[in-house]
Amino acid sequence: MQRIYFFEGPPGAGKSSLSQWVAQQLTAAGAPVVWLEEHTLNATVFNHFLTALDDAEQDAIASLLADWRRFLAGVAAGDAIYCLDGAFFHSTLSRLYAYHYSATQIAAYLATLYNLLTPLAPPLIHLTGDVTAILRAIIAERGARWVAIIAQTVAIYPCLQGAAPLDAAALTRFFVDRQRELDTVAAAYPFAYYRNDTTARDWTRLQREVSDWLDIAVQPATPPAARDLPQYVGVYQTPAEFPPEFNHPFTVEQTADGLRLHMFFMRNLRLAAQEGDCFAIVGRPNILEFVRDEGATVVGAIYPFVPDQRFFCTKIGDENTEVR
Repeated sequence: MQRIYFFEGPPGAGKSSLSQWVAQQLTAAGAPVVWLEEHTLNATVFNHFLTALDDAEQDAIASLLADWRRFLAGVAAGDAIYCLDGAFFHSTLSRLYAYHYSATQIAAYLATLYNLLTPLAPPLIHLTGDVTAILRAIIAERGARWVAIIAQTVAIYPCLQGAAPLDAAALTRFFVDRQRELDTVAAAYPFAYYRNDTTARDWTRLQREVSDWLDIAVQPATPPAARDLPQYVGVYQTPAEFPPEFNHPFTVEQTADGLRLHMFFMRNLRLAAQEGDCFAIVGRPNILEFVRDEGATVVGAIYPFVPDQRFFCTKIGDENTEVR
């Protein structure tokens, strides 16, 4: 069994949700698994590198390689399997390109990284296709506020200095350029490499084909009956003490494929049933837990994006409509 799996692709191609799903299949089969979603990776694995990028006194590539060495030492010291969302390119190499590191510097970085990775030889699962179509679909799905948040995040990159404010079209071009860079690097990837076109967003087919390629067993899904889902549908109000930028109601909507969570900052987060009244947010390391009263009626939910605290959000409506 492999110890590390890399998952890459543009926003909307499915790398976060697929890496989470593979981790779930391996866990169900009895393997010790750690799934690291891109935000968790940035905060816990590549934090020194990301700090060094904006500090002229530091060598960002040296910091990145030091982060890799620390992480790989931890992998070697244990027995867990790691499913990594965006570690090879999205959180690391794409930033080197965006910060105008030279081809020579990037080639030297990759040569050192591949040498470090050789004992583990991690497969690279690359989700791609018509990148423009993929990005247009995810922008339409996640909404204008998500575009604004991502645009603000990448606007600090040197490759965008002096550019006009990023709208959806400009953000699409930015990610298309990054994926061209990934295509170039992936063509010379020295370990097992798998490429899948996810333009059609057929996630069932994707899961089947990736599990076949990885030769992992797929555990049967046991979703709740459709008649059980309407009880969760509605509008939920965040606590009054929340900061203004987060003090917005959120909506749980029932769609043809289950439940969707619509937050103020991002729409159409898919929910996957877990034990009891808990639902995993697909592609995120977060759980939405619903709360019942003594009569077993759903009266609220625990805010899912502050996992170390339990903020109760009151259910204030039963409409199957989205708060915008």
